[in-house]
Amino acid sequence: MNKECIFLSDDNYCMLYNLRKASLAKGIEIVPCRNIFDMLSKFHDGVNAVLVELTEKFEEIKKYISNEHTNKIFYINDDKIYDLNKNIVYESINKFLSSNLFYSIVYKFNSEKCLQRINDKFNELGAVVNSTYSLYIKTLIFEMKKLCIPKITKQLMEEVATSNCINCNNLCDLIRPTVKEYAKLLEQKNFNLKSTRVKDVINDLYKYCLEC
Repeated sequence: MNKECIFLSDDNYCMLYNLRKASLAKGIEIVPCRNIFDMLSKFHDGVNAVLVELTEKFEEIKKYISNEHTNKIFYINDDKIYDLNKNIVYESINKFLSSNLFYSIVYKFNSEKCLQRINDKFNELGAVVNSTYSLYIKTLIFEMKKLCIPKITKQLMEEVATSNCINCNNLCDLIRPTVKEYAKLLEQKNFNLKSTRVKDVINDLYKYCLEC
């Protein structure tokens, strides 16, 4: 089993160097990340723990991590390690790296299985819609599952749009015709739609694909 710890920081190379120096003897790889969505992606691919250096990012993470995973997220300050409740849980980096966090079973997100299920469920709907926006919506649902975000956010929509070379200006207007087509098909499947608003339909598609 690979032992990995994510270090979420903008550019604290000095701390990164010290962490890697301390982790080398423990056989633990320190994986640097600069933004939360990159961190969440790597986190759900399978890591033992996350260390966060900046307070504002530490607070932001709470919005995206489910309760079952909060015991892997820590804040580092003056060599002391804090949990999400700001309690000191390890008095030093060495004690943290020597803890049983790095000897437990690592959660693994099965990307291939998730993508296959999403594609199968979309095929069941039988929609013939704009392929670019259809793929975009599938990617949104996949990222929601991977990042443990049960409801779509504007930030995630824009992140995925940018990575897929889709203009973020008037994004909801661009995908609305495709979303409306899926809404009609969900109704034909007797799925109880919350509403036909773009974000609500995406959330309902998430439920249809991954919870039904």
